[in-house]
Amino acid sequence: TTSSMPTKPTVTATPLGSNLTKKKSIITSHKVTPKPTTQGFEAA
Repeated sequence: TTSSMPTKPTVTATPLGSNLTKKKSIITSHKVTPKPTTQGFEAA
């Protein structure tokens, strides 16, 4: 049980970290894309 316990969170943390990095990259890209008044996102 002790071996399964630490293995579970480790596997979940691996994909989670990748997801967080990807999400951050997308958010940055989105913020840089709408920056110009192309779709009226300048106000946002």
